[in-house]
Amino acid sequence: MSNKVAILKDKNENITDIYNLSKIDIYERNTIWKISYTIDDIEPIMTNLITIRIFLEQIMKQLKDCKIIVGKTIVGIPFHILDRNGYVLCESEAFSIKLLDQLYFDYCLEGKKDNIQESKYVPGVPQPFDHDGNYFFDFIEVQKYRPEITSKKALIPFLSNELFKTLTIQCSHIMPWLESFLNLKKYQFKIKREQGKYLIVIFSDKL
Repeated sequence: MSNKVAILKDKNENITDIYNLSKIDIYERNTIWKISYTIDDIEPIMTNLITIRIFLEQIMKQLKDCKIIVGKTIVGIPFHILDRNGYVLCESEAFSIKLLDQLYFDYCLEGKKDNIQESKYVPGVPQPFDHDGNYFFDFIEVQKYRPEITSKKALIPFLSNELFKTLTIQCSHIMPWLESFLNLKKYQFKIKREQGKYLIVIFSDKL
């Protein structure tokens, strides 16, 4: 992996998400960190799944060999597309050289990469299982391998912002906040229990 890190920024030079993106600074480390190049005048057009893919394909071409991306939040469909294309996706509230150094030691140095590949990766957000807007989220696996991720952190951004047809959640219990949240957002859903696990299927008409 190259010694480069892409920082997503808004028009005010603050770290931002994909949807409010205005520019990307690509930092490169030789002996010190310097901006290698900048992708300017970005205007995200992401009204549906097709436009999101087209926009991200353009960004990936401009990133060249930079495979580490830092944003305020990177969730939902953009996360899935970038993750499938081999990008390391990190979240941070603010930019600092210390942040770049930590990413360098975690992902760029030889030896660290092998540890990442050997460990079991469990996505912390819902994942698409077809091209028709149907998603799946295994919260049982998340609780086991990524206990720092709460159900609210994983699901509220997705349910509030993403376009989908159905979301199936596998869990060991019904999250106490979920039903009231779904009713508030006017989502249709059904819950069934099988083999000691719950399956919650949420239906959306936004896609």
